[in-house]
This record gives sequence, C-alpha cells and structure tokens, in this order.
Amino acid sequence: MVDPILPEIGHRLGASAAQVELLFSTCLGVMAVLIAGTGVMALAAAALDRARAQDPASHAAPASRERTA
Repeated sequence: MVDPILPEIGHRLGASAAQVELLFSTCLGVMAVLIAGTGVMALAAAALDRARAQDPASHAAPASRERTA
C-alpha cells in the first residue's frame, strides 16, 4: 500500500532510496514494538481480571464505618 509512494516521499524530502527505505522500515519497527507492548498489557489486564473474578472479596472496596455519637 505504501511502497508505490516511497519514490515521491524521497523526492520531496530530498532523500535517497536507501534513506526512504530506512525511514519506512523504522516506522514499521516502531509499530511492531508498540503492538507487541499493547498485547502484553492486554494479557496482564486479562490476568488481573481473572484473579479478581476468582476472589472478589479480596478486591472489594472497604465497608464504610458508621459514626457513633
């Protein structure tokens, strides 16, 4: 999808073909790392939800205390 416009990007930036390919590869690499990080966070959130579902009492909000006069 992006490859056909790489020569135009290079022309407008005044960059060589190798520089444009490096730019494109770097963008893809950053996206891959961010996607992997998002997956790890999703797995951690799911594990936390499972833990809370198994023992809801340990994660419940503390009961309010009634004040006596």
